[in-house]
Amino acid sequence: MGAVRLSLAGAALRGLARNRRGNVSPVMALMLVPVIGSFGFAAEASRWFVSQRGAQNAVDAAVIAAARNDCTATDTCHTVRLLPTYDSEAKSVTKEFGFTHNGGDVDVATSNTWPCPGGGNTCYSVLMTLKSPVYLLRITGFNGDATAASGQPAQLIQALAVAKRVPGSGFCITAFGAGSDAIQFQGAAALDLTGCDLHAPNGGASCNAHTGDTIRYAYVNTSGDAKDCGQERTAVMNSANAYAALASNIPNADSNCPGADYAAKYPRSPRTGGSKDTVGATKQLSGTRSFSSSTPLCGDHKLTGNLTVTGDSVMVIHNGRLDLAGYTLTVDTGAHLTIVFGGTNTAGQPDPSHFVMSSVNGGVIDIVAPTSGTWSGVALYQDPALTSGVNMLVSGNNPEFNITGLIYAPKAQVELSGAINHATAGDACLAFVVDTLRINGTGSIFAYPTRQCDRAGLTALDKVNDKVVLVQ
Repeated sequence: MGAVRLSLAGAALRGLARNRRGNVSPVMALMLVPVIGSFGFAAEASRWFVSQRGAQNAVDAAVIAAARNDCTATDTCHTVRLLPTYDSEAKSVTKEFGFTHNGGDVDVATSNTWPCPGGGNTCYSVLMTLKSPVYLLRITGFNGDATAASGQPAQLIQALAVAKRVPGSGFCITAFGAGSDAIQFQGAAALDLTGCDLHAPNGGASCNAHTGDTIRYAYVNTSGDAKDCGQERTAVMNSANAYAALASNIPNADSNCPGADYAAKYPRSPRTGGSKDTVGATKQLSGTRSFSSSTPLCGDHKLTGNLTVTGDSVMVIHNGRLDLAGYTLTVDTGAHLTIVFGGTNTAGQPDPSHFVMSSVNGGVIDIVAPTSGTWSGVALYQDPALTSGVNMLVSGNNPEFNITGLIYAPKAQVELSGAINHATAGDACLAFVVDTLRINGTGSIFAYPTRQCDRAGLTALDKVNDKVVLVQ
């Protein structure tokens, strides 16, 4: 019996040795960890990649919005106008993309002093940090590098975008006056200054509640009155006033227009304007002609018919004004014109006026400034040395201004009531550099008034950083 049992036991052992049915289980047990790890890595990595791409799209959009906003917590745009800061603007954009800043699992950090790739620290940045929970990879022992708000192990995911504000269009209106209404709009219900930036480096602006997109940004030294202008912010730049140096090109007209006998040589009646203003025959302008800066026009000149200027002309008026008298001053095809008002402030002389006006209803000035040369981009120029008789306070009989170029009258109070546009045959370029500017009633300026100024030859305007580019 013992031998039989041994034989049966041996047979059972030999059968067990030949049996393969249980071999897969231990192999699979050993393989589960790497298999699950591989699937986990694929799933987790895909989720992280999608999250990172979504976060990158969000911060790209957010940093552009932040740079365009350009409003800090201490600027008047926030403290007075109660407009959102660039930080809140950026975070509202990321929220729209599904990433709500909470300082925990989703953290959005912004800066307006980020180092720029080309140097300097004036760039804007938006950095988003996400804590993405780790699931399947934990079986492999990987627990990420952070802890989510839920206490679960998490992996940090980051997305960074950097943008820079670069000079774009020039200021369409610069007023050097120190008052709170250095730039003022009264009524002007039809006013559209879309794409126009205002600059009052010494004073403020009053825009009759033209806010939002109608007036884009007003860089001011004081906050003006309650009728602020769009997004007001502190004037952080002092105007270079590059065009002041052009005064050295105004010819000395003392020999042509002696100041001692000004009153006797150039009488005007009445001096306050009106239809009775008279000038001598040699001061009457009409027809077709050209002008040279080497031959200044002495005293008042008046149109007695429509005047077309040919060639590239510089009309210098010494101690006088230009009266359109209801007629049209224009330039021939391809021609350009700069009107320069020069003269003296000598005591004892009559107070000459140095501006364009119309002594009767109507009158049109439709001119294109030269696109190159000494007076490139300048349409009307008052010598900055002149301090009296410079104001252009024209209401009622207001001429129509269709001008491509710069109106430069840094000591003048300028008041306009009619429509203002670029020249019929000129680029869309119109800019003012004045002491104060007031636009009344139906006065209007076309949208984006400086968008073609570089092409029009007006290249030295102080420019606002109104273009935003992604740099990282």
